[in-house]
Amino acid sequence: MDTVPTNRLQRFFVLLRLAVKALFDRSPAAVSRPQAAPAGWERPPIPHEPAPRLGRVERVIPIALNETVAGVEIALLSLECSAEGFYLNGRYSAKYGEIGHDNIYLALPVMTARDDLGTTYRWWPQGDSRGRFACVFAPALDPSARQLELTVTEMRWTWPRSGRRELDTGPWRFTVSVRQA
Repeated sequence: MDTVPTNRLQRFFVLLRLAVKALFDRSPAAVSRPQAAPAGWERPPIPHEPAPRLGRVERVIPIALNETVAGVEIALLSLECSAEGFYLNGRYSAKYGEIGHDNIYLALPVMTARDDLGTTYRWWPQGDSRGRFACVFAPALDPSARQLELTVTEMRWTWPRSGRRELDTGPWRFTVSVRQA
């Protein structure tokens, strides 16, 4: 049984402990261990070297394409092209609820890119924020290419607080016209 706090400092720590428990609705002893990864949760093919630093944006290609698979809508918004590679901007739907104080998760779209000339582009994820994601691809788009096929092979979801992980398998396929004017 807890002892009754006798001084201000003890009372402060008791109130602090109660406030933390009320805010997070769990005591430190009740924090769960990470869950086992879903089947198919191998390490994605992220290159070991850092993503190239993209220089000055030379061209922006609007995309505005949507695809829904496995209950997740992915929208590709635009490509920002530079001499070193290109930057893809996109959005995803909140299949697992809106991100908020009690529901904080990270989403990773695992992607591939290939143009109509057969060039394969390397992919580096650049993070996500409240339903938006960005990826860097290299090398730069081939000026002779007319189309770029972007494929999201899977969406990986991680809840840092609980260790919960989910995997939604695609593919979500997008064909983007990259022909230069």
